[in-house]
Amino acid sequence: MCLAIYSIIGRKERSNVSLLTYTFWLYFLSALFLLPIAINDFQLKFGSQEIIAITGLTLFTTPLGHTIYNAALRKVRSFYPCIISTQEVTGGILLGIIFLNEIPTRETIIGAMISLIGIIIIVYHSHHQRQHQ
Repeated sequence: MCLAIYSIIGRKERSNVSLLTYTFWLYFLSALFLLPIAINDFQLKFGSQEIIAITGLTLFTTPLGHTIYNAALRKVRSFYPCIISTQEVTGGILLGIIFLNEIPTRETIIGAMISLIGIIIIVYHSHHQRQHQ
């Protein structure tokens, strides 16, 4: 539900503000909202490697991914970026297999398959409806 609201607001704001202005305020307000929670629950239990990895995720990959997502909301129908974003988990499963030699559980595989089948059904029906218009 939150992703849907986030996507709808991002789609509507595209005509009012630039992408960089929108994402700046989005990240700033999110950080401001989460800062008290982070300070209250802060416990340094990580080594230097983990801190470097978390910092890299925080400063580079996460903002880049969200900025690309918001840019996509401005360029294509919002339903496409929303569907693609559901595959973040499936991508994480594949990366875990490839780079961490993790073996997914049966439930994980079934969940990924259900998600992929759902996307196939949505894309098929969307394509089928456009052909009959």
